[in-house]
Amino acid sequence: MKKTNWTILLAIISLSLLGGAQKYLSGEEIKSAFTDKTGTSVHMIKKTTGIWYHAKDGKFLGKGQDSKKIVGTWYVQKNKFCTKTNKVVCTFIEADGQGGYYRVDDKSKKLVHIKKLVSGNSIK
Repeated sequence: MKKTNWTILLAIISLSLLGGAQKYLSGEEIKSAFTDKTGTSVHMIKKTTGIWYHAKDGKFLGKGQDSKKIVGTWYVQKNKFCTKTNKVVCTFIEADGQGGYYRVDDKSKKLVHIKKLVSGNSIK
């Protein structure tokens, strides 16, 4: 009886740990989700908004809420989404469950919520 109780307890703990694990997108999933797409975003800390286009050739074009244009490059490195303007920022990507994504740092802190992605360049 004791052995059965321990087995059940270990099974429950294992399932809890597996179910609670963070699921970040792989490099291929990131490329598929972002290539030739425009996304609207909200910076979770700064509370600023923006719109971003990620071209097939690795360039990106952005526009912040102040309408200032931002140009840089984007790429995937070690299953992280990286952008480079005046500095390089690499983050994990986590699906939000509603068609959007979060940019997540190495400490699992959600930095940016990408709320909507559409095909093509929607930046005017």
